[in-house]
Amino acid sequence: MRISRGGAFTLIEMLVVIGIIAILAAILFPVFSSARAKARQTACIGQLHQIVVALKQYQEDYRGYPPAPAYDGTRFWGGVSSLWPDYISDQGIFFCPDDLGAKTRQKNAKDMLYSSYNANIDLTTDPSTWVQSGTDPAGLLVNRTYNYYGFDDTGFDVYDELANPYIRPTVEAPDAPWWLAEKGLTWRHYPRLMNRYAPDNTIVTYCARHNRVGEANPNYIVIRLGGEAKVVRKSEMSATISGPSGATVSVWVHQR
Repeated sequence: MRISRGGAFTLIEMLVVIGIIAILAAILFPVFSSARAKARQTACIGQLHQIVVALKQYQEDYRGYPPAPAYDGTRFWGGVSSLWPDYISDQGIFFCPDDLGAKTRQKNAKDMLYSSYNANIDLTTDPSTWVQSGTDPAGLLVNRTYNYYGFDDTGFDVYDELANPYIRPTVEAPDAPWWLAEKGLTWRHYPRLMNRYAPDNTIVTYCARHNRVGEANPNYIVIRLGGEAKVVRKSEMSATISGPSGATVSVWVHQR
């Protein structure tokens, strides 16, 4: 005579079910994690678009873009921070969803008018490390990503406009860079926000927050004045472009 188990599971059946659930979780967890990362990236792009719209409104009112960002020991001035509160009232737009420092210290970040899109700054570090020591009493930031004076070959905004020949015409460098001149363009077309006539291909800023720690060739989200947002690899932007004379320029500087 067969004895009914009353619908109960045996130990082996339970272990099989648990094993199946564990396998499914192992398969689906990376998928869900990737989907969340993609959603945060999409949110960041949306915020960058709002910043570009606000910058254009600022330019119409002031006939120029906000100056290079700086930190005075208490708060941030210039750059994206200049858009609050007249052009952007929600400071949450200033923080990339993957900027963990801004997320964990949001009140402090808002009090300082911090923005993920001004420079690569770790809010958990000593603020004195945010300043280029001994070079500028105004406290211009190290590793600025807001493109005011123009990018160097590594993708950071240069701060020494007198020493850098790409900043503006001088007696020593009256002509536009060769990569503009070969197209019949002048300094008026130089892609940096110091130039109030900056063309649409000008990179406003970029976000480098969406990467794994220690990644050798990370992704950057680049946003241009024309509204184009694109995810690029670091190596893609660091590549060089050659001219007819054999001279080279990095994609960061050229902003092609």
